[in-house]
Amino acid sequence: MGAVRKRSSADRPPSSDRGRRIRRSERVPDESGGTGMRRPIWTALAGFLLLAGCAGGEAASDGQGRPDYGEIKSMVKDILQTEDGKKAIQETIKNDAVKQELLFNQEEIKRAVVQALTSEQGKKTLRTTLEEPKWAATVAKAMQKENERLLRALMKDPEYQAMLLDVMKGPDFEKMLLDLMKSPPYRKQMQQAIQDAFESPLMQEKLYAMIEKAVESALKPGQKEKGGEKEKGGEKSEEGGEGGGK
Repeated sequence: MGAVRKRSSADRPPSSDRGRRIRRSERVPDESGGTGMRRPIWTALAGFLLLAGCAGGEAASDGQGRPDYGEIKSMVKDILQTEDGKKAIQETIKNDAVKQELLFNQEEIKRAVVQALTSEQGKKTLRTTLEEPKWAATVAKAMQKENERLLRALMKDPEYQAMLLDVMKGPDFEKMLLDLMKSPPYRKQMQQAIQDAFESPLMQEKLYAMIEKAVESALKPGQKEKGGEKEKGGEKSEEGGEGGGK
């Protein structure tokens, strides 16, 4: 029994060798699966992603090479008409950099406006637009101060004064004034102006003075006529007395 024990103890490997073998067996993957199966899965996944990326790039390049202009234009119009699109445009215009760019391009804007207004189509468009009451009122209010300044400057110009007088002397202008005076709004305005003038203290004083002078001038000829009649009556009575004495 002792010999058997010695052989069994001699045949056993040391504890350290046994632990190393166990750890090696744990690290070596088996055929059923383990770390050895993970590598093919990751390799296949990476290949699939690579193929998908290449396919997407080719599709994008084809789309850029042959864009559908009609669809893009329609899409942009739809976007600009939405509330989000309008807000985006407003925010863009409020940007300081955009404002600065617009200020720098004022000369180009002026040139474009002049070209648009001087062209035949631009004249027709402007004429049609000015016939709209709301738009015309807005433009008039915006240009009111500038028009007043321009009119005052023109009134001081001798050449403009001469031209204005020539226009007023024309039969067309005279007819226009007569038609204007016959209109009810003009008469109403004149009545209001006359009423306001009569209510003025200075005007009332001048009016009273004129009335007094008119009354005095009217009474003086009447008194003379009455005095003359009295004299004539006295002469007649004297003549009658003389005739009776004879």
